[in-house]
Amino acid sequence: MKQFLILAIMLFCINALAVVHKFSPEFQAIYDEATKPEVQKALRKGAMAKIIYRIVDDEGGSVSNVSVNIEWQNDYPRKTWYDSLCSDERGYVEISEKVGGRMRAGFHKDGYYSSFDKIDFHWRKGVSPVLIDGKWQPYGENRTIVLKRIKNPIDLKVTDWGGNIIRAPITNVWIGLDLENGQWCKPFGAGEHDDVLVRFNGVVIDNFTWNTKTEISFTNVPYAGYYEMSKDGYSDMKSCYTASKDSASYVSRTMTFISRGAWGIPPNQQTTDKLADDKYIVFRTRCIVDDNGNLVSAHYGKLMGEFNGGGLALAFRCTNGDQCGIFFNTTHNDTNLEDMQTINRFKLLRR
Repeated sequence: MKQFLILAIMLFCINALAVVHKFSPEFQAIYDEATKPEVQKALRKGAMAKIIYRIVDDEGGSVSNVSVNIEWQNDYPRKTWYDSLCSDERGYVEISEKVGGRMRAGFHKDGYYSSFDKIDFHWRKGVSPVLIDGKWQPYGENRTIVLKRIKNPIDLKVTDWGGNIIRAPITNVWIGLDLENGQWCKPFGAGEHDDVLVRFNGVVIDNFTWNTKTEISFTNVPYAGYYEMSKDGYSDMKSCYTASKDSASYVSRTMTFISRGAWGIPPNQQTTDKLADDKYIVFRTRCIVDDNGNLVSAHYGKLMGEFNGGGLALAFRCTNGDQCGIFFNTTHNDTNLEDMQTINRFKLLRR
């Protein structure tokens, strides 16, 4: 038994090392550039960086008098210092500094959601060489920052299960889930509306061995469904302002999460399907139709965060301080997804 355990551990380590050292061509190109002697010297001694920002709103108009807070970082030795600037009447601001690492910038103005940018000067996709004549490339780069306007925030009902999970009360049976309060419907919980149906299958033996399948379906309600979108990762307001009213947007009606793992299997061979952290879902449910089958009423919402259905449970995982959970508009036929909690939360974070 002891020899088997030792062999299993050795195999695990070998596989893990193989994964670590199996670079993609894109990653290899970035790595090769970053490890050049002159680049490594610039990380120690510093090199000049210059960026020209144009700041626009979500309709493309220039935004003047934007506060720009810059954090410069050196890696060797570790050092951090700050600058504060302001965009001109055309929405432009130019920043420059001798730096041996990276830059982070925040863009803030009353009436707008804050936006952010970051550059690791030695580690850049599609830039080669990254250093010419003591200057980080592309020197004088033009970058556009979008400040999304604060339009009409409202109080959406938010459920994230306390950042934890909601476990399956039963397997191999479709269970109703109320998206307004995040609870299983009767007889398994206090939920009142079967906004979606969930079915769990599989087995969890322990924390190291599991094989599960979770299905989520909007098919119990006509005109209900969802669509997936990419987050606006640069902004505090990461989602769209409103949900689509077009029924063609909601053609996706089911989603499935497969999760498998076993002791001794390398992490890269384990699987847990999930909603990627850079994506989110807009959904429509509680649809009511008239006698002619036409949609007359519905509720809208969004699902934010890294969401998965592995291990006979539903779970959210929040990353980078982002909000996550089910955001439900309790007013029927109101497509507004701009949440007041987003404003309040980031005001607290930046006091």
